[in-house]
Amino acid sequence: MTLGFSLYFDKAKKRPTHFPERVLASLSHDAHVKCLGLFAEKYPDYYGPWFTEKPKLHTIRADEKDRWRPGMDIHFVVGNRTPNRYQFAPVVKCTEVQNIEMIFNIEGFLINVDGKRLTYEQKVDLAINDGFISYEHFLNWFVPICEKSPGLKFEGKIIHWTDTRY
Repeated sequence: MTLGFSLYFDKAKKRPTHFPERVLASLSHDAHVKCLGLFAEKYPDYYGPWFTEKPKLHTIRADEKDRWRPGMDIHFVVGNRTPNRYQFAPVVKCTEVQNIEMIFNIEGFLINVDGKRLTYEQKVDLAINDGFISYEHFLNWFVPICEKSPGLKFEGKIIHWTDTRY
């Protein structure tokens, strides 16, 4: 199945996510080097002198139709459902799917994975492993989603293509 990634955090295209580079950093060295070069050619204005310190090891999605399962093919793309759709990485298998619940309430920002409440340290690890440069950037991405949801809650899946688990 297709996993689409945003190139920018904002519509003004001033803050790149670097999600594609981080995804590529989670793959084999050969795939990383080859695909990163092709990505740089395809998006010369986006790609710049940027070093991927931490790879993106998974992604979080709503998955309302409960379609994601281990063993499924993952097609990593940018520009999904547009004429500019581009698959920036080789197809890999989904290795695991975990349930995630994020709740924004008086206690703060609570995260449960497979029914287990994460500690602050685990939430930081989750944020970094999801491709964000900090827990604060993760919060800036997900708190507005929770604020728009009934009960100030997001329910979804962590889609894994590596061995990382929570």
